[in-house]
Amino acid sequence: MKRKVEPQKAEGIPPDVLDRLLALLETKGVRQTDFASAMGRSNDWASRTMKGERGLLVETLVKLADVYHVNLHWLVTGTGEMFVTSGKEGSATQFLDDAIVKLKLVRKAISEEK
Repeated sequence: MKRKVEPQKAEGIPPDVLDRLLALLETKGVRQTDFASAMGRSNDWASRTMKGERGLLVETLVKLADVYHVNLHWLVTGTGEMFVTSGKEGSATQFLDDAIVKLKLVRKAISEEK
């Protein structure tokens, strides 16, 4: 029988990742309430996230990438451009970079659960 895997709740966001998240939201002109709405969460969640009090689940990172076209590699590591590029070569490279970041996050979540 398969056991249902519950999402891990991380405590806080690393300060450098938080700085990049806030820079992203500022660059896009996203208010706290808009951020909450786009992520399908409450204003309290958005407030605590933007203060660095809550961690970001893999699902939230993926949604951030989809909604705001942010480069996940940049968001997590600070390397590369803030946004996904639109050129063919850039898109393929960006896709692979984002896939690697997503896989690393999933692997980390799985290993923390054990």
